[in-house]
Amino acid sequence: MGWRIGNRDSVNIWNDRWLSGPGIDRIECQNIDIRYTREQLQHIVSIPLVSSRLQDVPVWRGDNTGFWELKIPSKICILIWRIANDYLLTLHNLKARNLVVNTVCQVCQTEEESVDHLFRVCIFTQQVLRGLGVAVTTCNRETSWKNWLAKEFEIQSIKDCKLRAITYWAIWHNRNKLYHDGVRETATEVLGFIKAYNIETIVTRERLKNSCDGRNLA
Repeated sequence: MGWRIGNRDSVNIWNDRWLSGPGIDRIECQNIDIRYTREQLQHIVSIPLVSSRLQDVPVWRGDNTGFWELKIPSKICILIWRIANDYLLTLHNLKARNLVVNTVCQVCQTEEESVDHLFRVCIFTQQVLRGLGVAVTTCNRETSWKNWLAKEFEIQSIKDCKLRAITYWAIWHNRNKLYHDGVRETATEVLGFIKAYNIETIVTRERLKNSCDGRNLA
């Protein structure tokens, strides 16, 4: 993960990956190489600059880091990306499109269902994460959902990040079964599914690794 620079309030200049250098909100035309053509110069000065009024935003840098290196199926990585960017059809988002009226979380039936609630606040999710030994870090003080999630994946171990990713996938799957089919699973049942699926991913990866090693030795 990296940062798209805005007002620079959320970025640690020593530890975070960011666009460095002073004056990132202006172009010093006198320092542009005169060997560029007029057309190239026009393209350069037309580049949209960073607005200091916008917040810094965590972004995927297009490489194999963050949750993309967790050695989990791409469908789970894509779901986590959608969760981080609030691209799921939660009841909160459906209401914003005037598609539903009742937005109460069907899993815990206590608060409005948003990505923040379903994957961080919901007592069902917290119960499942505790059962896996993946606790929410107390040092994470981020207030926005996206920044909070990025921080969780940044400061926790690869093992815990992998379990958290699979858990979020299982939580969303469980939510859909309840919402669409009326099937309610217990936290114990979801826990069992997550543990079995995690073992399955490990075994499958080992088999693929051994298969590749065997071909290389042949």
